[in-house]
Amino acid sequence: MKSSLFLALPALTNAASYCWKTLAPLPQARQEHATAAIGPDVYAVSGLFANNITDSVAVYHTTTNTWSSAPPLPEAMHHANVATVAGKLYVLGGISHSTGWTSTGKSYRFDPATQKWEALADMPDARGAGVVGVIDNVVYIAGGLSTKNPVDPKMHSGREMQPMVKLTAYHTDTNTWTIYPDLDLPEGRDHAGGAIIDGVFYVVAGRRASPDNNRNTVLAWDLKDRSAGWVERAAMPTTRGGVAGGVVGKKIYIFGGEGNAKVQTGVFPDVDVYDAPSNKWSSEAAMKSPRHGLGAAAVVGETLYLVGGGKTMGIADPVTTNESYGPC
Repeated sequence: MKSSLFLALPALTNAASYCWKTLAPLPQARQEHATAAIGPDVYAVSGLFANNITDSVAVYHTTTNTWSSAPPLPEAMHHANVATVAGKLYVLGGISHSTGWTSTGKSYRFDPATQKWEALADMPDARGAGVVGVIDNVVYIAGGLSTKNPVDPKMHSGREMQPMVKLTAYHTDTNTWTIYPDLDLPEGRDHAGGAIIDGVFYVVAGRRASPDNNRNTVLAWDLKDRSAGWVERAAMPTTRGGVAGGVVGKKIYIFGGEGNAKVQTGVFPDVDVYDAPSNKWSSEAAMKSPRHGLGAAAVVGETLYLVGGGKTMGIADPVTTNESYGPC
């Protein structure tokens, strides 16, 4: 699951009025892609299909329930870290498939008005599958998977990819990066959900490199009190990684994931919702099509869109499924 921008929008008035809808399928099955919304359009960026990497960018038009193609990403990658800022799409590092799974710091910005990609400053601590939050035109990326040091020293050094503890920020106004060495996560974390709500950056669930190391903990950092560091909030009801997260109002929705020992597919159908002001969790209607590796839940208005993903653990079964969860 990759991580993407989760927009804070007007609070829900009646969560019980939300329901699932089946929409026009993706033109090409994919998983471990990045997903984000710009206006009414949902972008599915790069990713994997049939264990192959793609640079293609598919665009779902929510107003017409149709798909089109955008120019391909200049460098194919999966598990990309993606955000939208001021109507532009940012791809900030990810994982390359050219020589195995290798982290890349290559970063790009897409302008829908010109339909062009622009190369940006490379991410200094290359990684994919990070948790992304945006505030004041700054994109924060916490954790992720990397093939470079420094990595979480608690993980076995022989792993091909290892979870990162680092917090990094990309400044969209100046095309520069900042690393925060005093704000490492308590442990390496990847394939998690998260968002910035009211100036607090939340890292929700996820795992440490493998579904065998899934987590249900919630870590929070108040940007207004840097010295406090990361603190734990109420744990998520289900322990899972490879999730998709999205924000409506001040609630973080966490969908799906992998590592479910109760079913043959190993995939979770669960939908858990974290209310940031009250620090409480609730559960809502399960996914119609349980999946993992679908990036984020792109938000348009009060509707969350879940595009593609994998229907079984691993990367062997990408799907074209496209569903929304929102007002009935």
